[in-house]
Amino acid sequence: MPSFQEILLKLEGKSVTSCDLFAIMGQLRKSLTNKVDDSFFGMKVKMAISKNYLHQPAVEKFKCEALAVYRWAIDYLQKWLKFDKSPYRHFSALSIHSASKSPTVEISLKFECRHHSKKKTPPDSLHDEVKALEEVYESVSGCLES
Repeated sequence: MPSFQEILLKLEGKSVTSCDLFAIMGQLRKSLTNKVDDSFFGMKVKMAISKNYLHQPAVEKFKCEALAVYRWAIDYLQKWLKFDKSPYRHFSALSIHSASKSPTVEISLKFECRHHSKKKTPPDSLHDEVKALEEVYESVSGCLES
């Protein structure tokens, strides 16, 4: 399946970070969910089915088994990467690849509050850290564009 191969290539890429993991796996889950919802099995299969190359019972059996594989993959993803509770979903805000600019103090504050005690006030150094991150982001962004 091209969806799996595409995702594997992204995950094996030299520039992928933990900040990109949630977005990549979410993309795979969305692709699989869309395919289940639309009963889509690829363009070659769609063309073969439309040309009636196979008997209808074989087509129905294939569709049933393919949908079962898609659902199994979605369940597997959900089991090992709990999308609702995954800390990786918060890391996405720090991704260099998907962001158009570096994280703001507000985004960093939300991140800090979710991962530390709600009663504890984030340190004042958070502002300095975000400003340092902005400088690094600008430098790295320039390298990525080249």
